Amino acid sequence: MKSRILLFVLFFSTTLFAQEEEMVEEQLFPNEIVFDFSGFYTPILNTNFVGFSMDIRYYIRENWASGINISYASRKTNTDFRYDVLSPAVQYSEISWLNQFDLLKKEKFRIGLQLSNGLAMATLVDRDIVEEFWDEYGVTESAKRIQTNYFYILQPGIEASVRVYDNRRFPDVYLTAEAKYRKAMGTPKFAATSDFESYYVGVGISLVGFLEN
Repeated sequence: MKSRILLFVLFFSTTLFAQEEEMVEEQLFPNEIVFDFSGFYTPILNTNFVGFSMDIRYYIRENWASGINISYASRKTNTDFRYDVLSPAVQYSEISWLNQFDLLKKEKFRIGLQLSNGLAMATLVDRDIVEEFWDEYGVTESAKRIQTNYFYILQPGIEASVRVYDNRRFPDVYLTAEAKYRKAMGTPKFAATSDFESYYVGVGISLVGFLEN
């Protein structure tokens, strides 16, 4: 059932992007840049993960924006996946290319379909063992890395935004909510691929503007 829903959303999103290309001669170039900052919740490894997400999008067409998304979350786990870890935790991060097509784009309210694809990394660490690394700021400490999974991810979703502050100059401030479904592909070194597939919900603030028409 989940696969059918995923295929339907992908087909619908692709059709909308194709229609947008056909209407390019009739559209304006608003020159908007959007920064999203949000907290999110997603089940991973049958555990509730809460993290932070940020993305930047540029409107290539009047209703079509493209950009980059970065997300991060970390959580202790109850299993060491047979790696003999004293205090196991999983650090989860994503970086993906994001496209959004706005179904509704008004001054005070927006609804858009999203489709992103990219790389996800899930690292099993031992919080009881600290490793030191040298960087340009000096010595940095972090939990010892035991094993890392890499996945290609595909995420269709929807985003809704309501303007809460109208800046006479720019940017305007929007309250934003989004929902996605994450499909993962890869060969994990711990757990199963399906353990990293699930829904994703987020709430945050969007800054819209920055460029004058």
